[in-house]
Amino acid sequence: MCPPNRYHALLCASDAVLSLTTNAVTVIRAILMDIPAMLLTNRFHVPDAAAIEAVDGELGGLGPAARTWLGDTVPIEPFRLWPKGLHAFMEPLLKGNGYLDAIARRELLDEEGVVSGLEALLHDPAARDRLAQDRARYVAATGPATWRRSRRCRRRTRCSPPPGGRACRRGPCEGMPVMKTPVRIGLHGHGWWAQRFLLPPLLASDEVEVRAVCGRDAGRAAAAARENGIPESFDDLDTMLEKTELDALLIGSSPAAHPAAVAAAARRGLHVFCEKPLAGNAEDTARMVRECAGVRTMVGFAQRWHPGIGTLRRLVVEGDIGEVRHLRYVAFLARRIDGVLHVLLRTTVEPGCRDTAELGPTVRANPHDHLASDRPDEVPPYLRYVLDAPRERIRYDVVQSEEGGRFHHARNRYVVVEVDDAFPAEVPPDFRWAPLG
Repeated sequence: MCPPNRYHALLCASDAVLSLTTNAVTVIRAILMDIPAMLLTNRFHVPDAAAIEAVDGELGGLGPAARTWLGDTVPIEPFRLWPKGLHAFMEPLLKGNGYLDAIARRELLDEEGVVSGLEALLHDPAARDRLAQDRARYVAATGPATWRRSRRCRRRTRCSPPPGGRACRRGPCEGMPVMKTPVRIGLHGHGWWAQRFLLPPLLASDEVEVRAVCGRDAGRAAAAARENGIPESFDDLDTMLEKTELDALLIGSSPAAHPAAVAAAARRGLHVFCEKPLAGNAEDTARMVRECAGVRTMVGFAQRWHPGIGTLRRLVVEGDIGEVRHLRYVAFLARRIDGVLHVLLRTTVEPGCRDTAELGPTVRANPHDHLASDRPDEVPPYLRYVLDAPRERIRYDVVQSEEGGRFHHARNRYVVVEVDDAFPAEVPPDFRWAPLG
């Protein structure tokens, strides 16, 4: 595993890459740098410890690592693209663009298969050549790459080590372009998000220089600057912008502070990177856009530079796949228990996250995909209750856009269905009734 600011150094020192996600930056860079990569998938539904034995029997034996992981992680669900469920939208659109063919795929729980696949990546010339050809076709189809590609990152220009790190063990490398003059950055916000996710890649990059940090609490701002080696700290944004020479402002503060921070930076001609959400309403957002005329802007959202997303956009714009439509149900079942209105939540544990459960809607599914499946066990629980609910039981039913910056014409249908007393109060272990209010 490797933090984002070490992806490039990781690849320079790698012979192959294993990934749980086709969205991982490491896989994308591996494709562009011509390094073999393997995607680990899971086709098994493992709801509890008892189901582990069924998986063991189907695979002809589970290895110790897979068995231990399952024991610590159940329940898990099948996944082909990560996060789980992304395949319902992405896979049909990715067909034929070469992205999935550019990497090898193996069943995560099949330890022998994973090892043999990795050995093929490392030692089988035919496998390496096939993947190299697929990657070359994919890169050619997605347009000019941001990075110059080399044959496995070898011996032409020197790879610069990250601050405090060491140079690539292969020495020379043709990975990423290096800017000669660092961009001078000011950071607005010193909270956990800014320090955990925004500062580390900035501090590790040769292309930027973090000059100052600003936040509401002078003591916390000073501590953040001191701990991260940032020269200056402020508790007032205007003061920071007046006293510090900056090229751009990165805004990682609370959403309520975004409009004023964006306006202050734009007035001084600074480029702006603002975390999502931009603002709390459309009026403020429109005003922020107008104020930023003449400067470069970006919102921290939407993976807009992902090569796969770029290919999808080209396919849509050129009309190759027609008009894209997608409608997914996001539904809650509700009922009164002892006179108190409750909603039925589903608890899910993402593979690899042992100690964290996500509370989500009763049903989150694309009915067309699930009902067309020839496997009844793949139909989400309670989906039929939602689809067959009588009109008088539907308390809320509206179609809204699904993160329109990422999904073209994607829509979610949000539904609340109040069930009657005949609906069982006892629910499966991964569901919970929660009171409202």
